[in-house]
Amino acid sequence: MRVVGESFEKLIFDSPKDSLVLVHHPISHKNRGLKDKWEKFAEVNENKNILIGRYSGINESDVFKTPKKLPAIVYFKTVKDENGQMVKE
Repeated sequence: MRVVGESFEKLIFDSPKDSLVLVHHPISHKNRGLKDKWEKFAEVNENKNILIGRYSGINESDVFKTPKKLPAIVYFKTVKDENGQMVKE
């Protein structure tokens, strides 16, 4: 799944599933090869209880700021607060 700045909150933070996201720089040559491998990994794990996506490090979401070093794999765990609302860690 491709995630962009505008859809990050909806696809990652509002999902009831944990998420594993590759944050990469699309222009970097080493990141291009990693992106292709990540896509294959995502296809193999498509029906699991975890969302697997990729996010361009040059996009900026209002709720997620890109890690300083790219590429990075970021795990977002879904937990519920005392009101039963989903919270990503």
